[in-house]
Amino acid sequence: MVTSAFLWLLPLLMLAPALLAAKRRARPAYAALVGEHERMVHRRWILREPVADPTLLEAAEIGPVADTAAIYHAVKAMRPAPIGMRAMVAIMLPIALPMLLAAALQIQSRISS
Repeated sequence: MVTSAFLWLLPLLMLAPALLAAKRRARPAYAALVGEHERMVHRRWILREPVADPTLLEAAEIGPVADTAAIYHAVKAMRPAPIGMRAMVAIMLPIALPMLLAAALQIQSRISS
C-alpha cells in the first residue's frame, strides 16, 4: 500500500530538485528587486525626494508595489513539490483507510477470542 502511494507521488517528487533550485536562485533576485522598488516608492512618495533613475518605478511590467510584493511572496512560498496537503490526503486516504479498517477488525477479533 505504501508502495502504491509512493508510485503515485513519485512523478511529482521528481520535480522537487528543480523547483528547489529555481527557488534558491530566484528568491534573492526577487527580494532585491522588490526591496529596491519599495525603497524608491518610499523615497518618491513618502519622503517627497527625487529618484535618480525612475525607470523601475515607471516599468509597466512591474505595476504597483503590491504587485511586486506579491511576486516576491509567490517565489518565497514556492513548494518543493507541486502537491499540497489536500492532494496528499486525497491520495493517501483511500490507501490508508482499508489498512486501518483491516487492522481494527483484526484487533477486534483478537479481543473477542
